[in-house]
Amino acid sequence: MIDETKKIKNSLRSLFFLWVILIGHHACAEADGPDYWRVHGVDSGDVLNIRREANPTSEKIGQIPPDGQCIKNLKCIGGLTLNEFTTLSEAQKEKIKKERPRWCQIKFQGITGWVAGRYLREGACVYGVNPDNE
Repeated sequence: MIDETKKIKNSLRSLFFLWVILIGHHACAEADGPDYWRVHGVDSGDVLNIRREANPTSEKIGQIPPDGQCIKNLKCIGGLTLNEFTTLSEAQKEKIKKERPRWCQIKFQGITGWVAGRYLREGACVYGVNPDNE
């Protein structure tokens, strides 16, 4: 009975990964992450800088507090691909993250710019709370 359950789980897992491979490209073209982000990993006395371009030396055009939420996701670039995420070792993933860091274009309190993606996690925006009234 246990072997049968294992076989079913493995079959379902295989079907799921096949589905991801077959429609993954199409899904990525239409969706680029969550609708909203929240800040994660920024110290309480610090801020997340919003920059004009996806570059750490680009002009700072705004900031988000360390507990910032309701950050509209416009798109992200860089970072790991799905294939890299699912097949590489942790050491290989860390190397790519350093070589090709993820940057996300966002809108927060009327400012549109770029932030370092490593400081973002999926968030939400409750209707009536969004500072941009979107």
